[in-house]
Amino acid sequence: MANRFAQVGGVTVATQQKRESVMRQEYDMRALILSLVLLGCVSVSAETARSEKGLADRLVQLMDVASTVAGSAEVTADAMISQNPTLKPYKSVIMEWFGIAFAEAAFESKIAEVYSAAFSETELREMIGFYETPTGQRLIEMQPELFRKGAAIGRQLGEEKSGLLQEMIATRAAELERLGQ
Repeated sequence: MANRFAQVGGVTVATQQKRESVMRQEYDMRALILSLVLLGCVSVSAETARSEKGLADRLVQLMDVASTVAGSAEVTADAMISQNPTLKPYKSVIMEWFGIAFAEAAFESKIAEVYSAAFSETELREMIGFYETPTGQRLIEMQPELFRKGAAIGRQLGEEKSGLLQEMIATRAAELERLGQ
């Protein structure tokens, strides 16, 4: 019993053991609180991610991505055919392939993931707000036409500058030949 009450630096061993026990309990309590806080953060983060994914799904639906893809598929098929006229009889096959490759639900889900990763919940809500307006709906309606016109401008500029590209390639080919590559 004498050992139990032995003094260490003016403090009895029993008192020291009680202090250590209290400190361990305080440490355990802090660890528990920290764990709960972190768990709450993870839970809030997962909830926010689900919320953002739901908002992104809504945005993709509002943007009518399926129609935009259908419109761009035709533009892309036409561009392929203009570059390789032998594909003309296969335009329907190319269009069918686009329908399979970019199946609506799977494609929209992937696009929604991209949007939810790129934008905050607030930004997604703001975009949804815009696309719900008459101007937003008009933009959606006009996108296939705007895409077609943009592609036509791109083709025209590319054709106008194709000679420059050929010159640049020839210059680089000569440089590579001089270097023995």
